[in-house]
Amino acid sequence: FVSDWKSLGGDDITAEVNAWAAAQ
Repeated sequence: FVSDWKSLGGDDITAEVNAWAAAQ
């Protein structure tokens, strides 16, 4: 998952990633 996240923009979407993780 992290690799996909980095390929999508890394730190630029950290907040969105955190929100996704919190929803799991």
